Amino acid sequence: MVSGWALSRQEGGNPNAADVVFASQFEGWQREHFNEEQIAQTGVSGPLGDADGDGFENLWSYAAGQDPWKNLRAEFLPRAEMHAGRLRLFVRVRVDAVDLQIAADFGEDLVSWSRVDQAMGAPVDHGDGTQTLVFEDVAEGGVRRFGRGQVILSSP
Repeated sequence: MVSGWALSRQEGGNPNAADVVFASQFEGWQREHFNEEQIAQTGVSGPLGDADGDGFENLWSYAAGQDPWKNLRAEFLPRAEMHAGRLRLFVRVRVDAVDLQIAADFGEDLVSWSRVDQAMGAPVDHGDGTQTLVFEDVAEGGVRRFGRGQVILSSP
């Protein structure tokens, strides 16, 4: 007797055996939130699409583990603060995504950016399947500094 179902890459599924890796990839998340017709429209369901028109690409909704048809909740928006003369960027993302790289870019204008690939310290676990990563600018603050979070879809 089948005791449970989960997303699966295998046609017809695999009853009683979750395909954890597939469910933790963009394609699995996409199939959970979009029908076949929508999946065929990359402007709606693709990583760079914006299903709900909130200005955040589906990739951000996936990274946050959120529903792409609802506005991204405020706690998942990247936030910045100054600490000891350096800009820090806080990015909250899901823990189980196996196909994401999270990084931050910093710069003194909105044209030239320096990439920081490594979060500082241990992530802050929120106990809900998400964590906050903290990235720190390598340059000390000047007159102004800018930061932006980067979510990069990669192969698992």
